[in-house]
Amino acid sequence: SAIDDVTIKMAAGVFLWLNFGKTNGSPLLLALLLGSLLNMGETTNNGFPNSLGRTPPRGWRSWNAFNGNINQDLIFKQVVGLAQRSHTIDGVPTSLLDLGYDTVGIDEGWAACGAGVNGSYHDANGNPMIDASRFPDMAGMVRTARTQYNVSMGWYMNCCGCDAEHKLSAPHYRQDTAATAALGFASLKVDGCGNEMNITAWAEGLNRTGRAIVLENCNDDTPFRPEKLPDGSINCPYNLFRTSIDQAPSLTPTMWNLWETIPYLGVSGPGCFPYPDMLTMGTPAWDPTCNQGQGCYPDAGCNHTRLSLEAGKAQFAAQAVLSSPLTLGFDLSNQTEYDMWWPVVSNPIALFINDAWAGEPGRLAAASPEQWTGPVPHGALCEVIQTHTMPTWLVLSKKLPNGSVAAVAINSALAGPASMTVSLGALGLPPGAVARTQDVWTGESHGYVQGSWQINNLPEESALFWLFEPV
Repeated sequence: SAIDDVTIKMAAGVFLWLNFGKTNGSPLLLALLLGSLLNMGETTNNGFPNSLGRTPPRGWRSWNAFNGNINQDLIFKQVVGLAQRSHTIDGVPTSLLDLGYDTVGIDEGWAACGAGVNGSYHDANGNPMIDASRFPDMAGMVRTARTQYNVSMGWYMNCCGCDAEHKLSAPHYRQDTAATAALGFASLKVDGCGNEMNITAWAEGLNRTGRAIVLENCNDDTPFRPEKLPDGSINCPYNLFRTSIDQAPSLTPTMWNLWETIPYLGVSGPGCFPYPDMLTMGTPAWDPTCNQGQGCYPDAGCNHTRLSLEAGKAQFAAQAVLSSPLTLGFDLSNQTEYDMWWPVVSNPIALFINDAWAGEPGRLAAASPEQWTGPVPHGALCEVIQTHTMPTWLVLSKKLPNGSVAAVAINSALAGPASMTVSLGALGLPPGAVARTQDVWTGESHGYVQGSWQINNLPEESALFWLFEPV
């Protein structure tokens, strides 16, 4: 139903408040929880294709951890991982599902590529064909995840790995959306490949099924990005939209994807959230035998690095502040990775900041005056290299419902340690305000600031994530 996503998020919010916020004496958590309740009204996309996604979706997807090498057993381990209460918050056993990470998404690898018409994955009637050797009971898996674990599942269409789809003479929007609904999927990611490139047709097809299904536009077209219409309304026939090419496990491509997201903040909001891409923390899996413990891809030697803990925190904080969906990509059955990233992805204040709505999804508060130009890797395997020009550091901020502001200052590895001065007005506070500050990660107070936020020698590949509460 249209309220399911809000119900899950509010349950997560109440859980955190009762089990963490109260015992730690944090009125900010309660204020942000109440602010999230305000998200239950109008949506940025005016209710088309649906009224879902009124807070940024959270969950997990398969591509970053496994690429196309997936099967039913492996995916179901992620369902179990999402629901397991193997960690605690303030002594209370807690799962990622308890925190609002409610969906496991299947990406590339499910389709019977080559088995259909002209080598496609569609049969003669236009229906999508599932690789039964990998997914012998897709509907049963989706049903079990929902009924036994309360975990929703997401699907993937316009598959980029099936090149023959371009040879089809006609698109199959009706059949693909009908299959999505019939199998019980709660969300659908549509990629920018194949011959089904009209995202509005996808939205209309999902609506014809009679089910409200969260729709992600992954660089599909018509419209490619949300657009403001002459009457001031926003044409956004999807619930979340990719703003750039795939992220790689490095802070430099993260900075580029954030920079690419900023132009679309003015057409984003409840029901239509901007999405730099899946989080790349924990991918590739940490391997202590490879590259002095920095990690590598099993099939690519030691040529790729992974996000450090500090870089992962920077990526997470930035996407939280920009109201972006938070989609995990590490193997949830890998306890080493789970343990490493749990303190980051479970931070209650960061999650409330991500959900909260006070009239804007976030903003660019400042950027380095110097621009850097050079090669930037993209993709989970760093398989694409593009030349970009971008700032070396960014300050992003977001107004919160109680008048406070969350801000992240993020420094790349492009120009050494960075110093910056950002006015509180640029962050979204009243000019001349005095604000009490708090570190989101540690809860530590940093005293009071007036007029500006001054940062000296922020190390490379790191960020500060602070709250500013006017007094």
